[in-house]
Amino acid sequence: MILATSFRLSISQMETETQYVFCGAGCVGRDAARKLRAAGVDVPVCFADNDWRKWGTIDDVSVMGFDHAVSKYPTATFVVTCTNQVGAEIYQQLAQMDGGHVTALRYNELRYRFPSILCPSQEPEALEWMRNHRRDVLDPLCRSLADRESQLVFWSQVMWRDKFDPHVLPPSSSIAEMYFPSFIRRLEDNASGEVFLDGGAYDGDTVREFLKRWKNFRFIWACEPDPSNAEKMRPLAEELNQSRGLNSMAVLRKALTEHSGPLPFCARGTMSSSVLPSGSSFTQGIPIDQLGPRPTYIKMDIEGEELSALRGAAHTIENIRPALAICAYHRAEDLWTIPQFMFEHCKDYRVFLRHYGEEEDIDIIYYAVPEERFVA
Repeated sequence: MILATSFRLSISQMETETQYVFCGAGCVGRDAARKLRAAGVDVPVCFADNDWRKWGTIDDVSVMGFDHAVSKYPTATFVVTCTNQVGAEIYQQLAQMDGGHVTALRYNELRYRFPSILCPSQEPEALEWMRNHRRDVLDPLCRSLADRESQLVFWSQVMWRDKFDPHVLPPSSSIAEMYFPSFIRRLEDNASGEVFLDGGAYDGDTVREFLKRWKNFRFIWACEPDPSNAEKMRPLAEELNQSRGLNSMAVLRKALTEHSGPLPFCARGTMSSSVLPSGSSFTQGIPIDQLGPRPTYIKMDIEGEELSALRGAAHTIENIRPALAICAYHRAEDLWTIPQFMFEHCKDYRVFLRHYGEEEDIDIIYYAVPEERFVA
């Protein structure tokens, strides 16, 4: 793995001359390919995938089976663009191919080869700001976080971004608690209980995790502006509304933001569909303060629009006091701007920070917990 910043900066020409095959044509691989190609890096030469139904072309890149890819690109570097257990299985599969001569990388190693493209925290202006405001902004923010683990995660993120050395990072939290940590008390009563808002609901994966934990709840908002993603949740909403015999879940095809109105949008059919100035389509923005029933538990993973959406929830936060689970990794400055908002607007709340998963600056989540819902 590449650690030294100086070496990182001198490696770019060598890396762009390497042929890369991305093993896994799912969201991770497709999003990495999109970012690299948008930056002018012609990577990957193809996708390799075990699912024959994906063979053909995705986003103008060929998709083929593993044997075909190894035969066609024998000197290429094969990158496992899947994480967790699936990624481990693919990595093992590559190790056994072509007599063990396949050059294989895990996805995180690819990110170290193209940090300015694949590591959101390496934005130069944000790094400079961070280095100039350690004492007057970052130190006080860190001390204000609710527990030692939060403070450790925060300061290790600052150190990692500055030094680009993964050894400064503590072990990640259990992904089983992602968005639903044990220190948040549940509201269980049907009549006046939890109203869950899933901002950036994708295909309903987090809604399904919510349903495993909350047998009794009042309502679910699944906000997903990408039409194809939203359509994937329609059967779940219909089944839930029918089985409970009341209006229990709504799929809202709008983007959470500070103000109402049309927004340029890039619909990719993946987890990275987002509001972008260069978007080829439009979606409607809506503030959380305009929703009814008002949410009591808000999760956001909305590709860099989290701070805007929080501003659009200021009255809800003041009057309803929802628990918040807010992703803070799509923009480099999210590490400090999101907790700054929380400390200003979330009165009598405790603010926690947790890091999940395998990637150093991804899946970083702030939790703001009202005192009355905190579980020691």
